[in-house]
Amino acid sequence: VGLLAADEDVRLGRAQLLDSFRDFQVVFEDGDGQSALARLADATVDLLVVNHRLKTIDGLSLVQQLVESHENAAKIVVTGPFANDELSVDAAKVGALATVTMDEGAKEFVATLRRVRDFDDQKELLKLIAAAKRYKNSGGQIGIGNRDFAALSDKQKLIIELYSKGFTDEQANVKLRIKPETQNKYLHSTFQTLGLHTRSQLVIAAFQMGLV
Repeated sequence: VGLLAADEDVRLGRAQLLDSFRDFQVVFEDGDGQSALARLADATVDLLVVNHRLKTIDGLSLVQQLVESHENAAKIVVTGPFANDELSVDAAKVGALATVTMDEGAKEFVATLRRVRDFDDQKELLKLIAAAKRYKNSGGQIGIGNRDFAALSDKQKLIIELYSKGFTDEQANVKLRIKPETQNKYLHSTFQTLGLHTRSQLVIAAFQMGLV
């Protein structure tokens, strides 16, 4: 696990918490965004926890650079001090797989990291969908920039819509009556067409497309 946060006490507390479990090992820490970007290029980190507040650059900008450059293949979780629908939407937009805040407590923090690490991300998608709906209803604008939505096939649009409803891969396969390998091909081609990388980004795209 890699821990990024401007506050050294936050990093220390999280490191002590995660190191108390046998299935986690903290191998990377930094409080400066630019320094972290340089170091992560040569680091081996499976899971990266990024606080939205970092020195030199903010956490979401760092996540976006990592995801778009492919310099680090770690699964990324964004953290903040308290529940914030806008943060959840913005984190998903740049490619984070989940957002967990300090007011959710240590138990949920650890559980979220395990779900993301183990690809058990349905709950994270459902949390994102709920947060995005609340944010939209409050007047927030949800979008993921200029994307070639017109180039999507009907099947690709349907896949995006299913994820925006919280479907798992298995549930999507049943709904579409396709094999997992076929679904993976559709998903990969959808990512390529839109220039996206994660299912959470597809949820944001669904809102922009009016599928939600």
